[in-house]
Amino acid sequence: MKMKDPSTITVEEVMTKKVITLSEDDSFEKIADTFKEIKVNAFPVLNKDNKLVGIVCESDVMKVIERRYLSRHEMFGTFGSKARILSPSKVGDVMTKNPITVSPSATLEEAIILMLIHHVRGLPVVDKNNEVIGIIVKRDIVNTLLSESE
Repeated sequence: MKMKDPSTITVEEVMTKKVITLSEDDSFEKIADTFKEIKVNAFPVLNKDNKLVGIVCESDVMKVIERRYLSRHEMFGTFGSKARILSPSKVGDVMTKNPITVSPSATLEEAIILMLIHHVRGLPVVDKNNEVIGIIVKRDIVNTLLSESE
């Protein structure tokens, strides 16, 4: 099987256009419910003006779970009580701020390089106004590059 050339395909051709987003004011419970309902590993986070302000992914949620777990074990002493205090109540407390983004006109090659450099599995696709118009994840890239040529 011949792999397609990632420098000849744009992000816009491959990205998922129906993006599920969260608000920075949504509750932590909404993150948990969204991850359970929708089998995606990251969600862009928007502010009240629908501008991208962050991204929340499985690893962000796992950090919260770890803190909550540790806070229940007395053997961790004062760290346990501190962890309880640090338990977030909103998406804005958990998200990664200022996420790495990509333009819809970027090539898949550029998206791959961004993912490699920044160690991320997906990139929100934003327009000139910093509004989310899509998301591209590694699975999208693999499926595209390994699909049969047309």
